[in-house]
Amino acid sequence: KVFLKMGESKEIPFLIKIPTDVTPGDYPGGIVVEAIEEPTGGGTILIKSRAGNKLHLTIRGEKIKGFSASKLDINILENKIIRTSVNIENTGNIVINFPIKFSLVNSKGNVINTAEKDTGSLLPKKGLDLKQKTA
Repeated sequence: KVFLKMGESKEIPFLIKIPTDVTPGDYPGGIVVEAIEEPTGGGTILIKSRAGNKLHLTIRGEKIKGFSASKLDINILENKIIRTSVNIENTGNIVINFPIKFSLVNSKGNVINTAEKDTGSLLPKKGLDLKQKTA
């Protein structure tokens, strides 16, 4: 723990240890600083303020981009409303960022409905669910 007075600052060095057997790829992390105000006047409530910085480490080596789609679920509801969902997972070892377009097509090949979603920064081995509902 480091204790600082109001207006005081201090440089705090830190070290990130990388295991020798870590595989190449992208790894997210973060550093969080917490300020705690002790209760005054006999109070019992602690006030905590936190601030953080994201870290993004890349271990050199073969970069693998990949994703999979799974857990397709289709529900036909009343009034011909169709609800669908699919899970998209980043199967590679690097962060990917791409738009996903998911179309529902009838037996004649006509597109009934389309859902689009930006993956944002989809981390390795993480997934997201894409859902849509026809009107």
